[in-house]
Amino acid sequence: MRVKNIEEVKNILKTKLPEYLKSKGLRIDRNKVQCPHFSEHRNMDKGKISAAFLPGHNNGLIWCFVENRKFDIFDVYSILENKKIIGEGFYACLKDLAARFEIPFEIEKEYSLKEVEKSKKRLLLEKLHRQSLTDLQSAIPLYKERNISKAKLKTYKIGHLSPKLITPELDKEFKQFYEYKLSTILNYPSLVIPVFDEYKQYVGLIVRQFGCPVDDRYLNITLDGKNLFNTHNIRGMDEVYLVEGVFDAISLFPETNVLGILTNSLHDHDLEFVAKQGFKKIKIALDSDNLYQGKSRDGILKTILKLKNLDTTVEVILLPENDPDECMKKHSLEEFKKFKKISAIDYLLDNISKERIKMDIIYEYISGCPNIVTKEKLISIVSKKLGIGKRQITKEIEKLEDKNPLYNIVQYVQEKESFEELLEDFTQSAWNKDFKGISSGFPLFDSSVGGFENTIYMFIAFPESGKCLGYGTEVLMSDGSKKEAQLIQAGDFVMGDKGQAVRVTSIGGGKEEMYKVVPKKGIPWECNKSHILVVNYNTSRNLTLEISVKDFLAKSEAFQERCKLIKTKVEFPEIPLEYDPYFIGFWLGDGSVDSPSITQKSKYLDSYFKLFAENHKLKFTRNSYLARCDRLCFTGTHGSPNKLTSELRTLYFEGSKRITIKYLRNSRTNRLQLLAGLIDSDGYIDKNCYEIFTKWKSLSGDIAALAQSLGFMVTIKLKHNKRFNKNYYRVCIFGETSEIPVKYDYKKATKRVSRRNAMHVGFKLEPIGVDDYYGFTLDKNSNGRFLLGDYTITHNTTKLINFTMNLLRDPRNYVAFYSLDDGAKRAILPRMMSMVTGLTSKVIKDPNEKIQDKWHKGMKLFHSLKDNFMLKDGSHIRTLKDLDNFIKIHYAIANENGKKFIIVIDNLHAITASYRFESTENTERVANYLKRVPQQFNCPIICTAEVPKSSSKKPTGKDIKASIDLWYAARFVGGIYNDFNEKGQSNLIWQFTNPETNEERMFPIMELYVSKNQTGDCWHGSLYYKFNPITSIITECSADETKLLRDGQFLY
Repeated sequence: MRVKNIEEVKNILKTKLPEYLKSKGLRIDRNKVQCPHFSEHRNMDKGKISAAFLPGHNNGLIWCFVENRKFDIFDVYSILENKKIIGEGFYACLKDLAARFEIPFEIEKEYSLKEVEKSKKRLLLEKLHRQSLTDLQSAIPLYKERNISKAKLKTYKIGHLSPKLITPELDKEFKQFYEYKLSTILNYPSLVIPVFDEYKQYVGLIVRQFGCPVDDRYLNITLDGKNLFNTHNIRGMDEVYLVEGVFDAISLFPETNVLGILTNSLHDHDLEFVAKQGFKKIKIALDSDNLYQGKSRDGILKTILKLKNLDTTVEVILLPENDPDECMKKHSLEEFKKFKKISAIDYLLDNISKERIKMDIIYEYISGCPNIVTKEKLISIVSKKLGIGKRQITKEIEKLEDKNPLYNIVQYVQEKESFEELLEDFTQSAWNKDFKGISSGFPLFDSSVGGFENTIYMFIAFPESGKCLGYGTEVLMSDGSKKEAQLIQAGDFVMGDKGQAVRVTSIGGGKEEMYKVVPKKGIPWECNKSHILVVNYNTSRNLTLEISVKDFLAKSEAFQERCKLIKTKVEFPEIPLEYDPYFIGFWLGDGSVDSPSITQKSKYLDSYFKLFAENHKLKFTRNSYLARCDRLCFTGTHGSPNKLTSELRTLYFEGSKRITIKYLRNSRTNRLQLLAGLIDSDGYIDKNCYEIFTKWKSLSGDIAALAQSLGFMVTIKLKHNKRFNKNYYRVCIFGETSEIPVKYDYKKATKRVSRRNAMHVGFKLEPIGVDDYYGFTLDKNSNGRFLLGDYTITHNTTKLINFTMNLLRDPRNYVAFYSLDDGAKRAILPRMMSMVTGLTSKVIKDPNEKIQDKWHKGMKLFHSLKDNFMLKDGSHIRTLKDLDNFIKIHYAIANENGKKFIIVIDNLHAITASYRFESTENTERVANYLKRVPQQFNCPIICTAEVPKSSSKKPTGKDIKASIDLWYAARFVGGIYNDFNEKGQSNLIWQFTNPETNEERMFPIMELYVSKNQTGDCWHGSLYYKFNPITSIITECSADETKLLRDGQFLY
């Protein structure tokens, strides 16, 4: 029998355990439950509650404290119904339980000749095993010799077979499949141990003969070379023991999670099962005799090298006796657990130092490590212990990875049978309707293109070009004020890089991985990964580059260190002022807020103050104020108002001194005078840098804005004054400070002699996870640059929307998502969570009690996807070798679960065949590899790639010239076109209302322009999609909406 939806049925039934227990009259008290196996307990106390639901398993497992064992619904069924659930009995159990709980049970016919033959072999194995259970009394001496208890005998259903029990019918049937009679190889009394797979189907029998020569003790009768024992008892715990043979596994179970290896080394197909379990730690206890005999490819060493492909911790147990079988006879289970364990790499290095293995073994082990970070750690360990340079080790590993497999006899045999396999695959595909493309979840796309067939689908786009800033990032407006990015509206004017006003034509936003830009001197700000940085790359040549954050992170450390953020000075036209800006600056530093007076000790500037008073018809007096200071007063003449008082009052509001716009947006000369007054009154000089202290936060920001507009570097730090027990803001000003016309000689700065440009500042990027970004588009007549609140130049961008993953809605699919971005895990999972729950990314990352139900609903869905989805990012995949390794592993997992394998690759353009190849050769090798994958693994490849920005509005085939090999490899190429300005002029926009704030915004409609299509009916044209910035969901425009858009209509 073959069940098409076996995994789905099993998963649903596991959740029905509480309901099944109640239907059988067993008591449940919260998390405690009456054990179904009470007949085995002392005094058969039926009323005693001696078990409990295991946490973290959704009430799908119970643990009996009397027997120290687990029960799932299938174990309970076997006990209460008194039926065996192995072989065909398992399917009978599955069918019965599915009928009770009204779960659809889809039986699939076996059209493949191989499947039919395999089913017949399973029935033969079941017959042999049942025959061995008819004479257990005669096997008592054999059980005692192998220390097999009654409990172990019952758990593993160990039988006894002697030559007299082999019937002629069994002998004849055995010869039909194995080309020889069973009676010719079984000549002694034997124990028979059945081998089951994880579905409790027969996959083999282990026959241990007694009284025969040593070499003839074991007979392994298995299907398809099955080499693992005890797989049906594995529960997917954190760790597992790999031991030699069946008896070692029997002796360790159920106290430990254990797998027995039947042939002393792990086979390739065994990795499929081990990888599926996701063990965090694997402990090896195998025979090391072969290693010490110099056969480096045998036994424990071969197993270690097989496990290199798993991203898990591997340890080797150092046994006192080399033979694990002898060790288990001499030592107890507790002693076994206390044996010393060392890591696999330390074990290999230890044998290198003892000259038992060659260095190539070390290189082979490291080359297979799928995790880049772990790989680099292993290289460091080997380099430190053996004294070999890291670069030399890396070169040897790359050489090993580049070697192609040679012709071998296994390939020869496979090729002889390949045509028959081709016919079988065709038969299965035809009857199971596999020729139809997989649904993308978008009806118009499926009807136009035909869904996803087993070929390459490439979606290309220009590099991201929207200006996207983080929440709270300040932007400098054209009037000199500052505004946070999320508050900017269409029609606002920001300040351009030359001081000109630049109009904001539209606004947008979305979610993406965000980064904090931290200048060495300056105020940190946030942006998304697609943000275009404007940096100086070569100070001597004054070379300015525009580069996205994503591309910047892909560059070398040396490149990143040479790049500097560019600050700029701004020129404004002169505005007539009634009072000298130097005096205004002096008053801002040391003036009284309630009168036109200044506190000052020095008399050095008295002549300036007298002249100022005369020019404005004021009376200047110096009065004693404090022990160390005088108060300089500027009073009006008798009977006339003091206009200076009115002017100074405009500079003090909301409880703080402020610098008003008419001073901030004035000529350079006036602004320098204002700054000089501030420094002379309340500033200090230290190594050509000025420091100004103020108790007002708002004033410190105004001083920073003033200095930054003049082209100086500025930092603001909060400092506590212990003497007065108050906090003050220290504003530090760097750069060409000799240009500031201070009047005190001791405060004058000397001309700067450093070769470094003070307007160029180093910076670093810190990832802060996925969050909302706020974008806007500038007038197309501008150069796209504008200034942040600290006068940093930045660039305008438009957002590009990625294709969503509707494929996961079909439980029959297994989607392996590979991204070349290091932070893809942090970016994709919150986005998927948002799609499921409707929550914003901020709430998802910081959940609270109000939304916990929705949050847990999303997590429950994620857990249900564990057999359907896998995500790997740039920390695992850097080269084509890494990608190929994961494709093989994930294909094996999908195939094991009966799922349709689908590959999704994000940023395909970023993958490299090897770091030693040129760009064009890399692309060619990547394309040649990808062309083979769909047919080799029977899967579609859906990928995205960036193409260089061109003069054309839409990305088309000619834009992919730099990657022409990828163009020819793909049978479908669609260009994603999402330019806000062009869409606005063509009415290709839609109105979105934020349900949380009721704010209305316009967003561009994403256009999928089919540039190349060799699938289905070879359809060409455009399809349209709407992106919801709250939930990250892409919705396909209906046929009616598509018609309206093509006619130039507006969508509401």
